[in-house]
Order: sequence, then C-alpha cells, then structure tokens
Amino acid sequence: MFQSPIPPDFLRDESRKTGTAEGIAFPRDTAELSAALRLARARGQAVTVQGARTGIAAGAVPEGGVIVSLARMDRLLGFAEGPDGQPLLRVQPGTPLTTVRRHLAGHLPADGAPRLFTPDPTETTASLGGMAACNASGACSFAYGPTRRHIAALTVALADGDTLTLRRGGAHAHGLAFTLTTDSGRTLAGALPQLAAPAVKNAAGYWVRPDMDLLDLFIGSEGTLGVIAELDLRLLPRPASTLGVIAFLPGEPETLAAVTALRARRATSDTHTLTALEYFDPGALRLIRSSAPAAGLPLPPAKPHWRHALYTEWALAADGDAPGPDALLRATLRDA
Repeated sequence: MFQSPIPPDFLRDESRKTGTAEGIAFPRDTAELSAALRLARARGQAVTVQGARTGIAAGAVPEGGVIVSLARMDRLLGFAEGPDGQPLLRVQPGTPLTTVRRHLAGHLPADGAPRLFTPDPTETTASLGGMAACNASGACSFAYGPTRRHIAALTVALADGDTLTLRRGGAHAHGLAFTLTTDSGRTLAGALPQLAAPAVKNAAGYWVRPDMDLLDLFIGSEGTLGVIAELDLRLLPRPASTLGVIAFLPGEPETLAAVTALRARRATSDTHTLTALEYFDPGALRLIRSSAPAAGLPLPPAKPHWRHALYTEWALAADGDAPGPDALLRATLRDA
C-alpha cells in the first residue's frame, strides 16, 4: 500500500521546505484511507496527511514516517439534501475548489436554483479537505464567514482506521464533556479543553465552546484529530452578478471612517451584499504598482493623494433600478 520511491513533489509544499519519508499511499476512497492508517499504526509509523500541498507553513512536509496523500480522493459524489431541505454537495477531500466551482457553474441541484460554495481562500486550487482542516477563510468571509459555516457533515478516519460520521446538529458536547460513537459502534468519551478564544477572526488552535456542535471540533483541527474522508458542503444561492469597486483615500483616518460606515451600512440593501472589504496601506499600494506591469493589472495612474485604498466586492441579487453598490460606496465615502 505504501510505495517508494516517493515522487519529489510530495516531499514539499508551497513553503518550499523539503522533507523525508519512508513511503507514500494514494487511497481512492474511505476504505483505502482507513486501511492505510491502520497499517501505519500497526508499524508505529508517523503519518503526514497531504491535500493539495498549497499551504505555506510546511504543514504537508513529512518529517519521517509515511505520507497519506488525498490527491486521488478527488471525486464529486453528487448533490444531497440537508435536513432543512437545503441542497448540499458531497465531495471527497482531495477535490480542488476550482473543480467544485466549475461543477456548480454547469449543474443544478434538485431545486433547480443556481448555487454557490462561498468560501474563497487566496489559493483556488486548494483542496476541500484542506480548507476544512484549516478552516480557510479569505476576503469573502466578511459576509459569509469561514469554511466552518459551510460544512454540513464530515466523515473522518481516525488514527486507528475507524471512521466517524458527524452531521451538523447531530452531536453536541454537554458543557465541555463529550461522547461520540464511531461507525463501528465504539464509544469515545472525554473532556474538551477550556480555551479562551478571541472574539475576532482567528484560526489558531482548536475551536472549543461549551455545548458546542462536535462537528466544529474537527473543522480547523489541522488533521490532528482525524483525516477527513468526505464532506457535505452547504450551498448558497448564486448572485446574479458580482462587482468589484476600489476606492482611493488620502489618509488612514479617512479610510477607517469609511470602513466603519460601510460596516454599518452593509445590511441596508436587498439588492446587493457587501461580501469583501480589504484595506491597502501605502506600502501595499507601492508593491502592487511595482508588480502591475508584469502581472497585467489594469490599475489607474497614481495620484499624490491616493495613499490608501479600500477594495470592496458586492454580490448583486438582481439587475434593477435600485441604487447600485458604486453609488452606495460614493455616498458612504461622502458621509465618512
């Protein structure tokens, strides 16, 4: 099952760090994934799990032991229906985000409505298993939140090869105590750590809350609690179109005032939703302008008073006569 020699690309990731390993397995389904984990456990070998290897923190770089690559667990398993009737898309963990987007652009769920998987990390070739494992976010998490909000169910292969199926709303902690039943009928029980998480965007450590949905414990756990084998993705209605608008401002006080005003107004329209709000300081703008010619970026000519910038992205529900987001942005900047 574990083969060698190992193709060199699987000994490194986007961090460019290179590691070593004794062998690599390419499971194609949950049964083969469980078998690989059981074999590694029986041999006492450490396991490095790999998705698309797009991370820049060397998390997919092996330091001895064996590699379990999910690159061939890349199938779309079809649409499903959630308990509330909401359409879901079931995928294997090695499925790239780009594949999901192409599929949703050309296929409709049973209700016939165009749908979208909204998490939008910087790297669109990231795998869905990796996105769930690190709770990936991105610019559009301003409106839609991180990946955690969009996972309805997981199948997880544990270190001993047993599997665990978790559905949102199906299993909760009692305070910080938890009990889970594996697919083989084995009971896992214990106590969650008491962690104080900041009330801001944060991806460090386990996501732990009293009485939490235990599905969320595995999302963002970086593969330390088990290997994701299947995911059910929540889908949202696809907007009629999207629009990106960039505003240049002279100073930091004006920029912060504009951000405050935009955050206050973001829920005031039925025709458009502010999905992304990104800030560029003078250093970032200099870097972009120095790279723009090579990258072919259509930036307007620089002006002395354009020292800061806000990039906003809007989801438009429908075309109509209502004021557009560009008008809203101009009015907000005037008021700010």
